[in-house]
Amino acid sequence: IYRIQAGRIWQTTALGFYNYDGGALSLRLPKGLNVDVFGGLSLVRGLNDLHHTDLISSVESLGPRFDAYLGGVHARWRPNSILSTAFTYQREGTRRYNDLYAERVAGSVRLLVRKATLDAEVKYDLASRTTNLARVNLTTPLGAGFRVGAGLRKYVPFFELWTIWGAFSPVGFQEASARLDWMSPTGRASGHVSGSKRSYADTDADAPPEYEIRDDGWRVAAGGRITLAGGLILGG
Repeated sequence: IYRIQAGRIWQTTALGFYNYDGGALSLRLPKGLNVDVFGGLSLVRGLNDLHHTDLISSVESLGPRFDAYLGGVHARWRPNSILSTAFTYQREGTRRYNDLYAERVAGSVRLLVRKATLDAEVKYDLASRTTNLARVNLTTPLGAGFRVGAGLRKYVPFFELWTIWGAFSPVGFQEASARLDWMSPTGRASGHVSGSKRSYADTDADAPPEYEIRDDGWRVAAGGRITLAGGLILGG
């Protein structure tokens, strides 16, 4: 089974939302394998305009000099109800001078082990040789309507090569998190509590000791919802 598209297309993958003028070929192959091949004239995210536009040059003194072309492949493989995987390769560059705006890959896997669910994901910037995202998360039910999850994440911001912001070497963070969910047997009431702790990378910037600048942070959250008579739902 195949599908062919042409025109203005929004491509949604693990690398984000990308709009372009071009074409896409989707193949549904045996054994749970789906492959999408796409490419065309890349448009700026959120603008639906070419890269070489006054909308960028008016706010970016060193904006892109040439329009970009987008191309890539996105594959999903789910051989059974236990395992599902995905892989994406994507490249943006100019035809003139072969300038590179971005080249990235992403991979993810979900594994069901009895009642537990293991999720893992990686996003890697081939141009700067930087791991922008690496995360793993495990969730499992506890019984009596409770479900617990815990995860680890490493994150570094991504910037395309045509923008100057990547030259400032933005730092990322490492994070550990946990979450506990509960739902009543009828599903009319539910609640959750969660927390996380982050440790930020060194910015290599000097600051006076009296500023007491920290390189870590934390957050906690709690919420719930209840459905009353007459379909009224209260949440907070």
